[in-house]
Amino acid sequence: MAIKLYVANLPLTVTDEQLQTLFELPDADCISFVEHTKPGEPESKTVLVEVDSPEKAADAISRLNGHKLEDRRMAVSMALPSRYIGALSDEQKQLAREIAKKLQENKRIPCRQILGVVRWCGPEFANSLVEEIEEIEAAGGMMLEDGSRKRTPGGIFFKLTKDRISIKMRGAIFNPARKKKKKVDNAAQQPQKETPPAKAKRGKKAEAADQPPDAAQQPDISPELTRATSTDEMAQLAPEEAAQLLAQLREAHEASSKYLEQLKTNPSQKQTGLFSAMKQVLDLKRQIDQLLEAHPDLS
Repeated sequence: MAIKLYVANLPLTVTDEQLQTLFELPDADCISFVEHTKPGEPESKTVLVEVDSPEKAADAISRLNGHKLEDRRMAVSMALPSRYIGALSDEQKQLAREIAKKLQENKRIPCRQILGVVRWCGPEFANSLVEEIEEIEAAGGMMLEDGSRKRTPGGIFFKLTKDRISIKMRGAIFNPARKKKKKVDNAAQQPQKETPPAKAKRGKKAEAADQPPDAAQQPDISPELTRATSTDEMAQLAPEEAAQLLAQLREAHEASSKYLEQLKTNPSQKQTGLFSAMKQVLDLKRQIDQLLEAHPDLS
């Protein structure tokens, strides 16, 4: 099972041979360069490294995070959120609490995001950033882009994290898809009078059974596919990632478009969810257009 690693903050002079040795790769074909998309000259290099097993990926993350090349600390994480990462352990939760305390972060959202960094990027990634922040603070700190003030330790942590992980990892940590809470019918919580069987309220499955065979069925589409993403962010995807994402977006767009047409032509469902369906189709089309603008070779 091939696993792609996102390796950031490398010196511009790093060579494939150096990386091949560090990651113990069979050849340099396992390395692909991630194009710089920010304005101005790049300060560092980012690459994707493909290893052939989850065990080798875990070893590289553990061994190489914080490894210095020309005074730059390597940042190594999974290129995509992976099921191999697993659930949070008690040790990871404790480490996240310790890091939050060091960074003087005590609000719920920043603490949750620190926990996300520890989980998705690994303890070594997070610890390396904390060590680097201590060096930055000792050297006078880091200013905001507009020069108005210094960043807080927590601000530096999140800035470095976002700069050194993939777009998909950023989404998993900073914009996780939230499960919608089921609405509870207050009336259902009150004692109900007996209702004749013919008028008894039925569940959704029973109601669905009575719908005509051509009733529109809403497609199950991940919120991540419709999350607003800039063209610059899209451009950071490797060609293989971009092609895979494009296929998912086109499939989702086709399913959403069919659902929208069914809603328009089905009198019993025309007003139900029509606006949401239209918005989903437009959001997916916008994502496709931005991805093709960032990767014209996929057109």
